[in-house]
Amino acid sequence: MSSWGDLSQGQRGYYIVFHLGGDNGHPDMPNNNTHIGYGLCTPSDGEINSVSDTGDELVRTINYRLTETQKNAVRDWVFYHGTNQQIGRLIQPNEDPFNDNEENINNNNINNINNIGHIIDDNIGHIIDDNINIYDNINDDEIIHQNIV
Repeated sequence: MSSWGDLSQGQRGYYIVFHLGGDNGHPDMPNNNTHIGYGLCTPSDGEINSVSDTGDELVRTINYRLTETQKNAVRDWVFYHGTNQQIGRLIQPNEDPFNDNEENINNNNINNINNIGHIIDDNIGHIIDDNINIYDNINDDEIIHQNIV
């Protein structure tokens, strides 16, 4: 059992769709301290299989149809909490959610490369400055030594 405030977006979405009729303004909407049982915010295997491409595999099913809103809530839950196998089997409604993920991964990689470039440039700049300072100190010492002798 968890409190409402501790639930993920996927768990909250499932609870709202299946137990509050999809109404965020429902009078029975939980507050952050309301305790929610695990079974109330988690789809059954049959519900997950109903939005999955299980091929010829014999799987547990449900004897009712899910609405589109319910299907989306189950898909969201699987994206947050499902196994890699469950995520890979999801039937997508006219879109591939992994395209957005690939784009984000590529953008993150580009940002990381740019950040590494700036870090390297900064480090090289510091090394050069340090070496110039060391060289300047050596020259000052030599000049002082030559003036003394």
